[in-house]
Amino acid sequence: MPISNAHPSSAMLRWFTLGAAGGAALSLALHVAGMEGPWQGFALVLALLAVFGSTGVFYNLRTRE
Repeated sequence: MPISNAHPSSAMLRWFTLGAAGGAALSLALHVAGMEGPWQGFALVLALLAVFGSTGVFYNLRTRE
């Protein structure tokens, strides 16, 4: 199976970023609500994914213009 050099679409990266940011917010809300679990760790990972996704969006928009 050959490796594709195609870039991900801007829309896909935007939804990825939005989902990661929403998941981070939900994880922190669960932590504040007092539910047991590693919510802060999940929120950190999801926030880092949101940063990665937003960087991808900015890079993708910059290279296509």
